[in-house]
Amino acid sequence: ELAMAYGDEFRLEEIRPYDWAQFAAQADIPRRLLVREMQRMGKAAVEAVGRPPGEGVYVGEERALIAGIADFVRRQARSMIEMASATARVELE
Repeated sequence: ELAMAYGDEFRLEEIRPYDWAQFAAQADIPRRLLVREMQRMGKAAVEAVGRPPGEGVYVGEERALIAGIADFVRRQARSMIEMASATARVELE
């Protein structure tokens, strides 16, 4: 039985490296591949939100909303990058 299943709900801040390592084992995904993809996606997300979101496209309050979304993505991506390293070191029982 998979720990993360279709239809389950998760709070991003509650998923820990152990959960990722367990998911990889149960889904028969090489953990090194999972860790590498977590790092790759995290870095790509940080780079994507580092670019301005199109000059002249957003006005007024839209700019603040877009900046807030970019900040959220940046925090989550950095968390994923950090979690990837820790996931590689998890020892499953």
